[in-house]
Amino acid sequence: HGARLVPGGRTHRLPPAQDAWHIDVIPASGGSANRIATVGESLESFAWSPDGHGLAYRGARGVRRAGVLDGASAPMDLPTVPAFSPDGTRIAYTEAGDLYVANADGSNPTQLTDSLRDVYGPEWAPDASHLVFAVKKSRTSSLGDLYAVRADGEELTKTGLQGIKPSWSPMPSRARARSCQA
Repeated sequence: HGARLVPGGRTHRLPPAQDAWHIDVIPASGGSANRIATVGESLESFAWSPDGHGLAYRGARGVRRAGVLDGASAPMDLPTVPAFSPDGTRIAYTEAGDLYVANADGSNPTQLTDSLRDVYGPEWAPDASHLVFAVKKSRTSSLGDLYAVRADGEELTKTGLQGIKPSWSPMPSRARARSCQA
């Protein structure tokens, strides 16, 4: 479990303890670790807020948000770790196989898909106008069909690509995915 650079010039590490995982933040220039959360027995996934001041993670106690500056941890009433919009004001997450967007605190959720199933991996466009995500093709395949949708739920488009983890390229109008196939 190595360190990663995060927004604000800090690094983080996820060191296992004998009975629990902890999330520590360490200045990129060196120095002492600041523990921001004790996760529990498992850490399934996590996502940094764009400003680096918050972290959403899923552990043994469900999805929670931890503050980097104050170390405060609070539950997020979400089934999956959200993807933060580039400005940090909104989140995208999946629930019961569909895609939702909401305010960053989880309020005012809006369902964007209802005819697809097994949606995963939502990522925001750099300008927050669209999301790209995958829809699992089958139980035996790790690849999904990639879709794009406006953040208001309009213009759902099947891209014709397949992949595992969709993301946006530095050119805002183009999406990409690991293990992409045309």
